Amino acid sequence: METKEFIVIVYAYNQIGVLNRITNAYIKGNVNIEKLNVAETSEQGISLAVISAVTSEEAIRRVVNLLNNIIDVIEARFYEPEDMLYKELGIYRNLKITV
Repeated sequence: METKEFIVIVYAYNQIGVLNRITNAYIKGNVNIEKLNVAETSEQGISLAVISAVTSEEAIRRVVNLLNNIIDVIEARFYEPEDMLYKELGIYRNLKITV
């Protein structure tokens, strides 16, 4: 199985124990977290977690499926690092044009 870096973006309600349940999904999927960053979004009560892991696509799909089954998780998706760069540039372009 080919392994590569995947980035998972998780939007979740800022409740006690949610981060623990998110990391437990990685434990159940037998995937090691390389990087983890959590911050509150501009919408009060909702947090954004950016999680990086080196694993197979099959394994990260299982983890994302587990994450989407957590009650306090609003949405979880995975990307490859190259995809993230394009999305960030697109957002920046849109902001630059509208400002």
